[in-house]
Amino acid sequence: MKDKAAEMYKAFHENVDDIIARQDTKRRKKDQRRIREIRRLMAKSPLGKKLLDWADANNIRIEMDHQTEAGGYYMSSGYKMIGLGARCPNEYLTGTLAHEIRHAWQNSQDLIPTISGMDKPVQDYVTQIKFIEADAFAVGEAVRKTVGFIRDGERREDWMLCNFDRIHPEKTKTPDFESPEMIAKSFSSFFYGGARMHFYESRTLARYAKNIGVKGVVIPCGQSEYINENTPFLHKKAGVSLTNRQELCRLGDVFGKNYMGHLPQNILANPVYRGLHYGFAKGCQVSAKDFVKNDYLLFRYVKHLHKQRRMG
Repeated sequence: MKDKAAEMYKAFHENVDDIIARQDTKRRKKDQRRIREIRRLMAKSPLGKKLLDWADANNIRIEMDHQTEAGGYYMSSGYKMIGLGARCPNEYLTGTLAHEIRHAWQNSQDLIPTISGMDKPVQDYVTQIKFIEADAFAVGEAVRKTVGFIRDGERREDWMLCNFDRIHPEKTKTPDFESPEMIAKSFSSFFYGGARMHFYESRTLARYAKNIGVKGVVIPCGQSEYINENTPFLHKKAGVSLTNRQELCRLGDVFGKNYMGHLPQNILANPVYRGLHYGFAKGCQVSAKDFVKNDYLLFRYVKHLHKQRRMG
């Protein structure tokens, strides 16, 4: 099994190398310059610098992707590959890169779940994905806000020096966006985020449905320049625990500091964190052939299939 995984890993990166070899030389040089600049900006954040060091130590590959509709992605199935959306500005991508490196760390800790057939209820799989996305979102936002605040200060100082050479603006202390308390707040805000949370619920439901063979399902942002939704997983993992808070706390570790202590003690039973929101499409008029485009109907259908399987 390990030999097969090693072969798949090698083949994946050889394919990426082939794609890059066919790219325009000027584009390739520009992409490499952008990655260096994104890394330079991200390293202004103490947490960002630690994430970059971890990524380098663990051979995480970073490429610009000119086709993905997402800001970025991590190939969480074990290929150690991050793609950054080329259409996004560099400063914005500092938070995206932090988010995706966090996913790489989650994967190294076996916290990202994989699915094989109907080995777990759809509601559990969707909830697991929301937890790991909330964690990556919180870490990414901590880095993005820190870099943004520092860059705003630098731009302000440059403007003052150019226009008022007798004025010496006072240094403003950077707020501690990277403290466990602030990261915990960002984690919780994910579950009140409306469109963001619904996107991940819809995307994860679609991935689950497609995995069990439901026809006509389209995964949002499922394609990119280097991978597609059919790229196989290298390793099967149970993922973050939804029953054991002590195990869940592993998700909250950020280089020795843990933000889970700043979240509700009953987080694993709290409907804000555990609840799904597929009921919003309940009243929609959907034709029989288009039911896969309606989250509420698709969710009910997938649950029905899972129940059938359990009953034999």
